[in-house]
Amino acid sequence: MKLKTIQARIPEKLYEELEQRVELGMYASTSEVMRDALRKMFVEQSRTFLRDLAKEKGIKKEELLEELWKIRRAE
Repeated sequence: MKLKTIQARIPEKLYEELEQRVELGMYASTSEVMRDALRKMFVEQSRTFLRDLAKEKGIKKEELLEELWKIRRAE
């Protein structure tokens, strides 16, 4: 997997929390913390989007889950 470098400015408090997680051994690096946080944010946003869309379109939860399982099996 090809990785791209980004630069971000964050409040000192957040940086200290990143460093703390690395020091505790929860993550190998601050980069790993950031990648994990972004993945989790994107997953949560996707879930919220799908829930809202299903509600707007009148799609039942069971129907949505069935379609998602079909997609997963096709991969």
